[in-house]
Amino acid sequence: MFPFEEIIINSCTKIRTFKHDTDSSELAWHRDRLDRRVRVLESNGWFFQREDHLPVELSPGQILSIPARSWHRIIRKNNSGDLVVEITE
Repeated sequence: MFPFEEIIINSCTKIRTFKHDTDSSELAWHRDRLDRRVRVLESNGWFFQREDHLPVELSPGQILSIPARSWHRIIRKNNSGDLVVEITE
């Protein structure tokens, strides 16, 4: 089971929603098989962290490029809202 809800838009694009009450233990470091472009649609109290980098706060409109097989994670701070992202592979 994944810590998000997902809507498939087409073969390359999906919308993921991480709820404000997602357990932080479910937000593990991971790597993706494909390059990803992530556009933040909604965020309040969420951060993105790449391996060997400090976390950066996510804000609506922000675009992240995540190379395949690179370690990364998202972090939810207390009292956060939902995180909604558009992922294109």
